Amino acid sequence: MRQDAWERDEDMDLSEIARISNLATKIRRFLEYIESVYLFLGFMLGIIAISQFFIGLGDILGMPQDVLASVGSMLGIIVSAAVYFVYAKKIFRFTGNKYMSLFSNIKEIILYNLLVFLSWIIIVLLVEYVNPGAQNVVWHPGLTVTLITIYLAKRSHILTPHFIAALIMLPFTPLVVMEASQKLALGSMLVAYYIAGVYSLREALKVFEEA
Repeated sequence: MRQDAWERDEDMDLSEIARISNLATKIRRFLEYIESVYLFLGFMLGIIAISQFFIGLGDILGMPQDVLASVGSMLGIIVSAAVYFVYAKKIFRFTGNKYMSLFSNIKEIILYNLLVFLSWIIIVLLVEYVNPGAQNVVWHPGLTVTLITIYLAKRSHILTPHFIAALIMLPFTPLVVMEASQKLALGSMLVAYYIAGVYSLREALKVFEEA
């Protein structure tokens, strides 16, 4: 009887350990997706809030909207990036930096940085050739091509939200460049980030729906 009871207790302990281990794995995956949610939705809100504030301020002060929209957008990106890194760092303490895990060593990171740098140089030259007045929106095709290139090279589920965002931005890129439209560039990016953020939220919630 004692032997049977001991074996039952051991089976329960193993089952509890397996359950806790499975829960820990799910929590880690959940936090990884939550980081993506914050990356996309946090950036989107930060850019909208600050850029629109500057545009409104420009209306009151009688200053050029295009200039203030560009300043507000740039400041929105900087502030959103700073806040993102603060909170992403806290998440990565529990999950590890999922983006760094995509690369096997420092040499590979340097190689991909060089690839991105070269692609941006080519894009800047192409935009300069097609429409010299569109240099203020060169970030749009640059960001789109960078996200697609890295996803196709790595094919990781970690980059799926980024790939979705890039695919949404891609059809608007020719118009953005031809018309040098900062508003279309920002608008298409914000739509793309919103969809990518909602996708990430859906995937985060699905983690706990799995058996």
